[in-house]
Amino acid sequence: MASWWNGRHKGLKILALWECRFESGRGYHNIFIIRLIMFSFITIGTNDLFKSSKFYDELLRPLGIVKVVIEDRYIGYAKKNNLALIDQGKLEFIEFYLMKPHNQKIATNGNGTMIVFDAKTAEKVNVFHQIALNNGGTNEGLPGPRHGENCYAYIRDIDGNKICAFASTSAI
Repeated sequence: MASWWNGRHKGLKILALWECRFESGRGYHNIFIIRLIMFSFITIGTNDLFKSSKFYDELLRPLGIVKVVIEDRYIGYAKKNNLALIDQGKLEFIEFYLMKPHNQKIATNGNGTMIVFDAKTAEKVNVFHQIALNNGGTNEGLPGPRHGENCYAYIRDIDGNKICAFASTSAI
């Protein structure tokens, strides 16, 4: 299934297979979970690529996201578990970029714009928030549940972009 899907839908990202056992313990049943990702990659404008990179290096490390590309105008980040694919030239696995604006004007943050990173656990949401504050970010909402569930923390990066870390409290 995954091979067929990728062959016909190049560029779309999918989640792999999930194997589960019936409650009775008898046999296994294969379930295909396909999650189409809406975005190819996300960019954030910055006026100081070096300073912004240092901020995000620290902020994203606990989430398993690392710097993989450094160019004059941009820096790219990817999930650690995708490094082998990137080394093979599969640059579509670079999903987050810090970038100097192409028009050479001052980078500004968007009012109402926010990027949310999946931190996986409430503990990592707390670490994310603390790292942001320790590295020049500002608090936009302390770590904790919202709407009676899930865990969120909101910060502004050094360029004023609103960034959130999220961890689901519901089982998949």
